[in-house]
Order: sequence, then C-alpha cells, then structure tokens
Amino acid sequence: MTPRGKVSYTKRCIKFLGAKRFDDSEEYELYGIIEDIEDGKHEKHFFEIKDMKFHSDWNWIMEVIEAIEKKFGEAPLFKEVYQEWLCEDIDACDFLIFKFPKEKTIKAINNFFIWHEQNQN
Repeated sequence: MTPRGKVSYTKRCIKFLGAKRFDDSEEYELYGIIEDIEDGKHEKHFFEIKDMKFHSDWNWIMEVIEAIEKKFGEAPLFKEVYQEWLCEDIDACDFLIFKFPKEKTIKAINNFFIWHEQNQN
C-alpha cells in the first residue's frame, strides 16, 4: 500500500470506528476504541494519522474487523480472504492464523469500506 493509500485507509478506519478529532488538532482520540492502548505512565490516548497502526498492528486491525462484524455480521468481502485458512481441523486453523496475510486483510477491509461508502443509501 502506498503512503497515500495508507492515509486514505486510516481515515476510513477512524471514520468507521467513530474516533473523534481532538479540538482543531490533527489528533484523534482512540482511547476506548483500540483495546491495545494501555493506561499508565506512558499512556497515549490521542494519535495523529501518521502514528496510527491500522495497517501494521494485528491488534488494531482486529479492532476494525470486530467492529465491522459487530455491525454487519461476517462481511461478504472478507470471505475471499478467509477462504485461505478456513478448515475443519481447529488445530490446523490455529496454525494457519499465524501465517494469515496481513496485506490481504488490509486490502479486504479497505475494499469493504469503499464498497460501504458507495452503497450507504
């Protein structure tokens, strides 16, 4: 994904998740949206788009997938990606999840968001 593509994808993620922009800054509050954000001495609640990890961190990616599935059920556009590791043997599935292609997952999410934007009516 190109740098411009990452920015567009990230903007779609934060819009879908309902992240709020902090005042007039370039930061968005993600505390309570991304479970991976911890409380404590080094906690960070606000992120600029360039610092968001929707394209690189599985925890962030899964938050987006879970939000989509919560709202729409298993999204049809994900079936193409899921078919690479659907299987009957749960042990084999657990093993394959570790090899699940992040890039294809991000592409499926982005395609879903584009489709959703075009078909909201």
